Amino acid sequence: MFSSYTVKVIFLIGFLTFGAPKILQSDNGREFVNSIIIELKELWPDCVIVHGRPRHPQSQGSIERSNQDIENMLRAWMKGNKTKKWSIGLQFVQFQKNSSHHRVIGRSSYKALFGNDPKVGLATSSLLIEILQILVTEEDLEEIYKEDIQSEIEKITVQCNVCGTECHMETDSAEAILCNLCEKNMKIKEARHLGAIEIEKQAEKMLQDNKIKIPTFKVGDCIVIPVPKVDRGPTNPANIIAVVIDQKNDLNRIGTEHGVLKGWYGSGNIQSATSNFIDIEQVNKTKEMSLREIVSSLTGGQGFFSCYCKGKC
Repeated sequence: MFSSYTVKVIFLIGFLTFGAPKILQSDNGREFVNSIIIELKELWPDCVIVHGRPRHPQSQGSIERSNQDIENMLRAWMKGNKTKKWSIGLQFVQFQKNSSHHRVIGRSSYKALFGNDPKVGLATSSLLIEILQILVTEEDLEEIYKEDIQSEIEKITVQCNVCGTECHMETDSAEAILCNLCEKNMKIKEARHLGAIEIEKQAEKMLQDNKIKIPTFKVGDCIVIPVPKVDRGPTNPANIIAVVIDQKNDLNRIGTEHGVLKGWYGSGNIQSATSNFIDIEQVNKTKEMSLREIVSSLTGGQGFFSCYCKGKC
């Protein structure tokens, strides 16, 4: 488990490179997130972030599937490279995930952000594999490009139509004159715009599917809540029995014998129980607990405890 200081440093590296988000979400609860935001605020007073819901039931399923993909990819990387250094492998898995084609946005996440496909040194250049294999120094590379420079089409100096910067263009180029930076900026905007359109289409499709498949519940209904793997260990139950104790804006407030669950749950993330195993009167309304805390109270912990002493007891 990372300390709040370690998490803060990791966040700062990403935020200062790509910018900070508006909302920070975590499965560790509002208290943990709030402490991170306070510490970030001390180091970066101009940065304003709000903490989101500790659990967003509508998106939890897709998050779990994505986490499972990353876990499988990391396991394959460690096996293929015959190493247990998962922290290094995680960086390669992240690069691979961001470079892969995304079905919803129609392009890779990397291309949607930067406007071009990721580069892997000279491997992503137009040079032949035979040439790449003999390249060692910068001088070797210059020799290769000297031949291309001699065969280039004649270029003229013109001004960019957007920023006015002088740039070199081919004499038979198109009417629109753009410098490299403005051209790349337009590609980034186009990629993000098209990606946003596809995400909206996917969201609309999910809403239509939910209207058809999601059951309706009323106060007093006995239900079953699936427990994500992140909140349970190998010996913990995969589901818990609960009851709907309140409803608001199509969301359900859930209660158990051990306490009331934090947050509100959508009907698509709970299931009908086969019988009335618990009534509202049996709910302990004096305590508000997270799903992980409910599971721990049922079994006394989250999975197995490991010993790291030399005796390996």
